[in-house]
Amino acid sequence: MRDDDYKEIARIFFGFSDPTRLRVLMEVAHEEKCVGNVAKALNLSVQNVSHHLRYLESLGIVEFRRYGRFVRYRANKEKISRICSFFIELLEGGKNTSMMSMTDT
Repeated sequence: MRDDDYKEIARIFFGFSDPTRLRVLMEVAHEEKCVGNVAKALNLSVQNVSHHLRYLESLGIVEFRRYGRFVRYRANKEKISRICSFFIELLEGGKNTSMMSMTDT
């Protein structure tokens, strides 16, 4: 892996360090949801959820799609899978040079 990959992993884990952000991520992990539905499910303000979703989107962990004037968010499972692969590689003690870069999308 490149130095940029390690920096990206560190940024992502800093993003995961907020418990509210993790709760928001879990809400969009299995189905697309709009900000209002996530806010209602978590009993948070729309502004708070919107802030966390924007941050997760900036890390590439969450994606969004527009449907007319509505925006729906979902987890970027490809990126999350690459993060998990990093830790599997770490547990196995190897250096898998064929692993796709963290910064690739």
